[in-house]
Amino acid sequence: MVIDTELWDDEELQIFSKYKYRCSWCEIRMSEVLHELDPKSKNKNWKAEGNRVPLCAKCHTMAHKVGTPTFRKMFKEKYDVSE
Repeated sequence: MVIDTELWDDEELQIFSKYKYRCSWCEIRMSEVLHELDPKSKNKNWKAEGNRVPLCAKCHTMAHKVGTPTFRKMFKEKYDVSE
């Protein structure tokens, strides 16, 4: 899978690049989407650095199944980031 760079702006491409275009959760599959740890509907500053993370389709589905607060906590624990 190749990311279609025409779909993303420079800031978003930097996020994908930071994780080497891999899913930031499983670190195996190629990322396909940017997932907000704090969603747009709850955070006016949703584009803040560190809030959007690249996920593959499978991990993105899992993130929504476990719920935003749970996934945010799991992600921050994995990467040792404070709340």
